Amino acid sequence: MGVVAPSLEPAAGSGSRRRYEPGDLLWLMVTCTLRAQGVGLEACRNVIAYLRAQGTGLNCPTDTRLVWADGKPKYFGERAAEAAEVNLKTPAALHLHIGALAAKTRRMLADLVPAQVHRLTIDDRTYRVVVTGDAEGAVARCSAEAGCVVRGPTVEDVLVMLADRLRTRHEKTRIASASRSSEEKPPVRSPRPDATGAATWGESW
Repeated sequence: MGVVAPSLEPAAGSGSRRRYEPGDLLWLMVTCTLRAQGVGLEACRNVIAYLRAQGTGLNCPTDTRLVWADGKPKYFGERAAEAAEVNLKTPAALHLHIGALAAKTRRMLADLVPAQVHRLTIDDRTYRVVVTGDAEGAVARCSAEAGCVVRGPTVEDVLVMLADRLRTRHEKTRIASASRSSEEKPPVRSPRPDATGAATWGESW
């Protein structure tokens, strides 16, 4: 269609390979959505150019909306009611829920990334860690520890972050165990003098 050019590797002739980055998929989704509503290619280019100029991308808020008419934006923001009102008052307006398209694109990308299984050894204990990825980065989960989930920009980052969290949990468990052991020890009895004045130990006195 000539609306979205590959960011990583553009076409170099018939039969050549095109390589798109994750963000390009969002603009392809936007183009398909607009085309399904009868929007022309030039208008698609203008809408995408405007959204890019606003810094819109895969991580934009889910409520982000654009109302477009007469070749320019009539509303751009995150207030659904305001966008709907502008849409109703503007003849032949296009209401694009860009935030929902971005969320759908992130889910699609997450499905394309296979899960990775890693092993983390902390204090002689080995944990099984599952790492998945999406457009926002990587997520590491350790099923052996409830609530042990971390998110970061890369697989390496989340593994380091998860290891730090597990070490912290181990240290807290060690301290709690030491505290319980201390409380369970019998009290230390002091010696009492006997009739001769020598110190002896007794069960009670």
